[in-house]
Amino acid sequence: MADSGALVSALHSAGVEKRLVLGLRLDRSETAARVRVIEKKVADDVADRAVQAVTAALRPVPAGRAWEFRLRVEGESQSLRLERSEVCAAAPGRRPDLAFTVRRVPAESLRQMQGDAQLASQRRRSLIQNVLVDADGRPVAVQLLRSSGDQTIDATEAEALTRRSFRPTKLDGAPVSAWVQVRGDYGR
Repeated sequence: MADSGALVSALHSAGVEKRLVLGLRLDRSETAARVRVIEKKVADDVADRAVQAVTAALRPVPAGRAWEFRLRVEGESQSLRLERSEVCAAAPGRRPDLAFTVRRVPAESLRQMQGDAQLASQRRRSLIQNVLVDADGRPVAVQLLRSSGDQTIDATEAEALTRRSFRPTKLDGAPVSAWVQVRGDYGR
């Protein structure tokens, strides 16, 4: 990843004498910053110089690889420690309001409707789908992992998931695009 001795020297030259935690994104993405400040007890200009020093020290990443780490720099001793990033997974947002209609139904029809509803509910509970949620909480794609056994239910739930809002996945507090597994009838 980087020459740690040279990195310690560069961080010392940048003036880092207190705790600084940096997020490292190691991939070939041109849109996202490779190094960003997560936590700091140093001045803004020192943090900016440290980000530049770490960015310059990072080696190229092989194609098709992506990693996220935290680099913790502690005090005057300039100890460096790589840590895992904190991930808070996406979750479905509030369901849209439902409209209800009330009317009389004959008892036999009611029993049939209840049986059909119970069967459909059991099938929905067995359904598992992957949803790609962007950094704004919008669903981008839906993949079927385990079918409910009814193609109509599978399609209806997938379409409902595309209309739902999500709380996006956060990586070290920053929203990112990520796949989230949705079980059951959360699309409704």
